[in-house]
Amino acid sequence: MSTQRPYVRGRRALRRSLIAGALYDLILGLFMLVAGSWTMSRLGEPLEGQALYWFRLSALPLCILPVIYLTAARSSHLDAFRLPVLALRGLGGGLVLASLLLEPRPAWLVLVVGLLDVGWAFLYFILWHRRGRVG
Repeated sequence: MSTQRPYVRGRRALRRSLIAGALYDLILGLFMLVAGSWTMSRLGEPLEGQALYWFRLSALPLCILPVIYLTAARSSHLDAFRLPVLALRGLGGGLVLASLLLEPRPAWLVLVVGLLDVGWAFLYFILWHRRGRVG
């Protein structure tokens, strides 16, 4: 059994999850920019014209937001980042899931990405909540 205090373990878990989430976003964003249109074509959802433009534009926040998550993970004032991190992660997942209401319907992959983003937000919320209760 670990001899660390629960507060220290909770803070470490939160920081590690922020780093993992930043890497997830960065990898997904770069993948969308580099191979996204090819992948969507292979999935039967070819992107052309405006659809390709909006798809690539939607990848840019995924390349920028990791800076916030990594800054939060390294900050000595971790709680100052609670609202921005939870809001950005939850809003991103919500917008992705809301895009399922648009016509034509996006590929099933959009549902998976949206659910993953909402899952990250939920994980951060739980870890921040646990961190605030113990110690």
